[in-house]
Amino acid sequence: MAPLSATERALQREQADLVLAGRHIAEGEARIARQVLLIAQMDRQGLDTRLARDLLETLEAVLIQWRAHRRLILEAIARYASDRSGGAR
Repeated sequence: MAPLSATERALQREQADLVLAGRHIAEGEARIARQVLLIAQMDRQGLDTRLARDLLETLEAVLIQWRAHRRLILEAIARYASDRSGGAR
């Protein structure tokens, strides 16, 4: 079996990164859902939710960045796949 080309190796790295990005996004969505529930519970108990809401904002901002990163990975995969198949750039 011939060794992988630089493009093939890069494509494999991006595909592995895509799996990791997907995991991060799923975990982030779960954290946000838990935080929303926690805030609702704190509200019902009459507790101060300022810090909990600040954390929720931070979690949402991080999730936005993870989604942007996933888009970049998908774009890179498309480029490498096009290069591999001899497509136009």
